[in-house]
Amino acid sequence: MSLCFSLTEVRSVLRHMGRNLVLAIPGARRLRRELLGSAHWSGTYDNDWTARRTRQIRELLDTYADAWGDWSWLDGKITLEIGSGPDLAVPFVMRTLGAGTSYASDPEPCGTVAIPDHAMAAYRELASRYACSSSAPPCTDTTTSELRIASPVYVEKLQEAFAPESIDLIVSTCTLQHVVDPVTAIAEIHTVLRPGGRMIHVIATGNHCCGGGEADPLHHLVYPEWLWRAMFSQRVGHNRLQWFEWRETIEGAGFVVDHVRITGKISLDYIRDVRPHLAKRFREMRPQELEPAYVIVACTKAR
Repeated sequence: MSLCFSLTEVRSVLRHMGRNLVLAIPGARRLRRELLGSAHWSGTYDNDWTARRTRQIRELLDTYADAWGDWSWLDGKITLEIGSGPDLAVPFVMRTLGAGTSYASDPEPCGTVAIPDHAMAAYRELASRYACSSSAPPCTDTTTSELRIASPVYVEKLQEAFAPESIDLIVSTCTLQHVVDPVTAIAEIHTVLRPGGRMIHVIATGNHCCGGGEADPLHHLVYPEWLWRAMFSQRVGHNRLQWFEWRETIEGAGFVVDHVRITGKISLDYIRDVRPHLAKRFREMRPQELEPAYVIVACTKAR
């Protein structure tokens, strides 16, 4: 296939490759963390944030209900959100539902454990909204001391922060598509979960880092593998696993898939039109394999 990119696409390639080159310099990643760490809590918690997070958490809770339904199972359990960033909304919600300890972990350190008042007010507003619009039981208030930020760690290295079989429930929202090594990441999750432990992941497989955005949801599948690796080898982009590949990876690691919600699909007409332009691996996939763009999956670790 001949490579024909617009000027905007060329700029995108050069920008991502340039960031990789900078991050490859010894000490650059640590410097970036130190510069950004203290600013992690400066984000705004406006109506757009509340609406977006309410939707995501409602989807997580509804998936939990469809998969298991037994909310009492959460009582006293240890939960972990991976890829949380500075946003502790999910651990907060887990606490309101009865979890004994709720951890959050992300490769980037948050810089502080103290949660600003404006963030906590936003979490409480979010909790009141999801309680009115999901199948979860009514929430109860909780305190900041019951939320814990774990050591900064990549998903592929969870055992650096958590002992084997030490976590009951692992949750992520739009995190797994960013891991460099999905097989190792799922294996690490399996290791730190207790037998019978559960996990729920929101996985967005569509394009959100290359030209075209949501209007061109498979544009990130156009690039040949060598170019994609050059652009995103330093963890500033995302992998390109499709949902059926994620399912194979999850089940291959020893999980039972209990429930799947596909909440976003790509038009089959669009897939037909863009198919000739995709890189070879994706061009050979069936349209139905490329269709799911936003998936929520609930799984149990076999005992």
